[in-house]
Amino acid sequence: LARVEDSLTGDNVGREIEQLKHEIGALEVKKNKLLDLRLEEMIEKDDYELKYSEISATIRKYNARLDELTESDLSRKSVQKRIVEFRKVLQEHNTMTKFDRAVFESVVEAVIIGGYNERGEKDPTQISFVYKMGYKDKLDIKAYRSPRKVRVDRKTGVKGITSSFDENGPEITCFCDSPDARGDARLFKKEKIMKNFCFTVDDNIRCLKELNSDISSYSSIFQHPYLGMYKRLHNKYGLKVQLNLFYETDGFDLSNMTDKYKDEWRENSDWLKLSFHSKAGVPRPYEFSEYDEVYGDCQTVHREIVRFASASALGKTTTLHYCLATRQGIQALKDNGVKGLLGLYGEENLPRASYQNTDEECSLLRRGEVLSCDGMAYAGIDVVLNSYSKEEILSKLDQLKSRDFIKVMIHEQYFYPDYARYQENFEEKLSEAFEFLTSNGFIGVFFEERLLANEKE
Repeated sequence: LARVEDSLTGDNVGREIEQLKHEIGALEVKKNKLLDLRLEEMIEKDDYELKYSEISATIRKYNARLDELTESDLSRKSVQKRIVEFRKVLQEHNTMTKFDRAVFESVVEAVIIGGYNERGEKDPTQISFVYKMGYKDKLDIKAYRSPRKVRVDRKTGVKGITSSFDENGPEITCFCDSPDARGDARLFKKEKIMKNFCFTVDDNIRCLKELNSDISSYSSIFQHPYLGMYKRLHNKYGLKVQLNLFYETDGFDLSNMTDKYKDEWRENSDWLKLSFHSKAGVPRPYEFSEYDEVYGDCQTVHREIVRFASASALGKTTTLHYCLATRQGIQALKDNGVKGLLGLYGEENLPRASYQNTDEECSLLRRGEVLSCDGMAYAGIDVVLNSYSKEEILSKLDQLKSRDFIKVMIHEQYFYPDYARYQENFEEKLSEAFEFLTSNGFIGVFFEERLLANEKE
């Protein structure tokens, strides 16, 4: 904690933010003076346009950097707050008798079981804790003793549940002072994520419209029943949620959305993200669209998300409405920073295609592969939850549980009682699906996190 606090105290982000604001202000003054010169015809049109373009480009560059630094500064303050809370926990409890998932996940990025000793030999008794601030600590299991009546490994002399460490991978378990302390600790082997699921929601706009239409009634986004449901599921299952947004619906568009809740969106962006879906809920909106249309619609939604919810809340992957796009459209998404697309590829007996994937690629995606084509990653959604009963969902997940990555999705509109195809058991379906997945060793991640893990491997 002291090391983390030292790094936070020594941060000079604030000074750089003030410097950038000063430089942006000076450039704005310069741009206005340039405009005055043009109006007074004291500068040629070509010279004016060239200089105006150069100044505007520099301002955009500085503003982008300012947004990054502002997010970093807010993140730093958030970490400081969490450090204070964690320190309080440590002061009040000498030993945690029950695993505290919230505290653990606020500090620890990963736990690696096993390693190599000073002689370069495999050592299954090592535990490495990788902290979110970039530090790593190594502990030796032999220094800890479990009070439970379990066998002692004759080779290592370790009390507790031992694990083998070989090329095929260890059986990973927790060593702790209390049987109840094992909880939901997320363990990673050789810095590789093991079994993941990602959860996305399409067609989102109504919850934002309702939050915006009655601002005085909502002091928190989670007071809205739809978003509050996801908060409960996150707390229970460690769920991560990505909401793919329409830009507009009847009487509302994202430019109307209040930024009153921006801090809350930012603070919860480690498990709740927003992304572009489509301009509106019309069928097949981008099936034949050129570059400019897709680029403009995506850029507009991204800009509004950053404005009202923060840059950290913006997801780097999405599902395009109806999963259809031209090659130019896909390039437009890439140029907006989209790293991956989730699509619908059907089943072997009822195949369908998405985006511009070939038949061979679609077949691989149908079987659960994640592919990278021309700089864009693709994966197939395995189960659309609103299309099946609870029993059918569990049956499908049971057939998929041998995979190491499962993708599930649902649509927002099925949550609301006034929707023609309202599903009263919306939350119950989600809860049972996530109960099954987590009980079978799956950990919730964003699709972009899975892509990042694959890149590191």
